[in-house]
This record gives sequence, C-alpha cells and structure tokens, in this order.
Amino acid sequence: METQNNSGAIFRNEKKDKPTAPDYTGSARINDQDYKVSGWINKSRDGKNYLRILFSIRELNNSSKELNTINTQDDLPF
Repeated sequence: METQNNSGAIFRNEKKDKPTAPDYTGSARINDQDYKVSGWINKSRDGKNYLRILFSIRELNNSSKELNTINTQDDLPF
C-alpha cells in the first residue's frame, strides 16, 4: 500500500504476543518522512476509552545502510 504524504493507516495488531505490545500498528508519511505508528487502547481517569499513539521515524534497515557505505567508499581516489 502506497502512503500519500500527510496520511497513514493503522490496523489491529493480530500478532500481539505480550500485554505491552501495541493494540494497533501501521505507518504514516508526514512531510515526506516515513513513520511507524503504534497505538494502545487506554482508559482515562473518568472511564472514557481513548487511543494513545506513538510515531517513530522509520529508519533504513542495516543492509541498506551498509550498501550505501560501500558505494560511497568506491568514490574515494585512493
């Protein structure tokens, strides 16, 4: 699924394996930066349900970082 700028989607976490894992997970793109989105169903002090969300910048995986490092080293003159 291609995420358009300043939008995203979250889905129920079907793989929740421990109580602290998020109830919902997904992704968003904000100002051309990709984010991982996590959400937890909580209850406020007055008993109302709400969804607490956390945005984390999505980083390149290690193999992509290593590939970029290798490519830049090829440009060295010695």
